[in-house]
Amino acid sequence: MKFTTSAKGLKETLSIVKSAIPAKPTHPVLANYLFKLEGNTLEITATDLSLSISSKLQLTTIDNIDGSVVVTADIVPIINKLGSKEIVCEVKNGQFVISYQVKGKVASFECDTMDANEYPELDKIDAETLNISGEQFEKLKGAITFNLHSVSTDMSKQVLMAINFAGTDDGLKLASTDGHRLGVFKTDSIGEIQANVPATSCKNLLDLSGDVVLKKDVGYISFQDSKTRILARLLDGQYPNYESLLPSDYNFNFEVDCKAFLEAVELVSLVGNKEVVKISKESGEELLKLETFKNEQVVGVEFVEAKVHEDFKEIVFKDKYLISALKQFEGTIKIQGNTALSPHTIVPVDGDNIDGEPQAVEEKLHLLMPIQLRS
Repeated sequence: MKFTTSAKGLKETLSIVKSAIPAKPTHPVLANYLFKLEGNTLEITATDLSLSISSKLQLTTIDNIDGSVVVTADIVPIINKLGSKEIVCEVKNGQFVISYQVKGKVASFECDTMDANEYPELDKIDAETLNISGEQFEKLKGAITFNLHSVSTDMSKQVLMAINFAGTDDGLKLASTDGHRLGVFKTDSIGEIQANVPATSCKNLLDLSGDVVLKKDVGYISFQDSKTRILARLLDGQYPNYESLLPSDYNFNFEVDCKAFLEAVELVSLVGNKEVVKISKESGEELLKLETFKNEQVVGVEFVEAKVHEDFKEIVFKDKYLISALKQFEGTIKIQGNTALSPHTIVPVDGDNIDGEPQAVEEKLHLLMPIQLRS
């Protein structure tokens, strides 16, 4: 194998696939990268056997020598230091050699290699294809970003470590929950699909762009744009029926500017040791009162303007969950509930209905469980 390329291009390609390198590989070869060169196309692959990422780098030179080799992860810090230099990469005497010219002299660095035949063969998906336009995929990425913060990290509940994809002809709905909160985002239909896609794999989908081809088979799903393919093993299990958690109507609500509300919550959360924020209606005013506590004493108080329903009294949330949820919204939001201990939903408010009242948009929703403030 031999090829010439820019260090910058090679660095970018390695950065796309490196998240598939396992922290604790079950086999030594999995800690490394598979390089495969055919003509002017270099494909680099990394895998942990649950997630595999392959990305292609187009070469401009014509004197390349085809081949395949596994290169150790030592290559990454070397390439990261070479900026945009033009480099020659070749396999010599079992070593992967990186070289470039410095005023007529040749600088070179060697990395260990392994036989490409030792690298696991990636599963091939032979299933129905869904073609996603670039515009549709950008909306899908927005839905993924919205849901990532509410995915569980509890290994004992593996299905909750996934984002649930539920697609019909009417639309694609993504949902995630860790048992304390729930995110739901509905976007354009991409066709029929039901899948629990690991959140770690979903994060990598944010690197794709343009038109994307989706393929799903038993246990696996793949997404591929013009140069990168992501293959993920799906998580088994029945995803919770989250629709049953969503109230059909509400007894009270308040509407508030999300940015102002988030800043107020973040400010009062700087003090106190109960890690909660109490939200109440300030009597006679279009104001929300926010309080935090240290032991039994109020140590933080802030106010924010809001349109508050007359039946709203007070609610207490874990500050970190509330802050995380608010960061997913912009503009005016509506927070609505039935009792101080029942689930509350956060939705964006957009436009006016025929009565001149703001109307909640249904495309995205965050459900948050309140808590009881104990002495």
